[in-house]
Amino acid sequence: MYGLWQERYAAKTVQDRKRAKLDIMRHAEDQAKKNEHRVLRNLWRRAFLSPAAAFRCVCGAETKNPLDPAWMAEHKPHVEKAALKATAEAIQRWRQEPV
Repeated sequence: MYGLWQERYAAKTVQDRKRAKLDIMRHAEDQAKKNEHRVLRNLWRRAFLSPAAAFRCVCGAETKNPLDPAWMAEHKPHVEKAALKATAEAIQRWRQEPV
């Protein structure tokens, strides 16, 4: 009887762990969608409150005003691609961690 309970409990624990990981990923995605404005606010602060610091794109280009529409049109895809790549790598590492 104890062996049967132990098997069921082990299976339930695995399922609970999987559900928890999915809930964490869903929550992280929701927070990322909700907090997109924070990225723009940080860029604004960096551009206007500390003008001495230049913003560097992942391609190497620098600007004093990362919110300039012309600069954003050219470099936003680079930054988004790098951010998605970093996020995907972090999620992949997280999924491979032993639980």
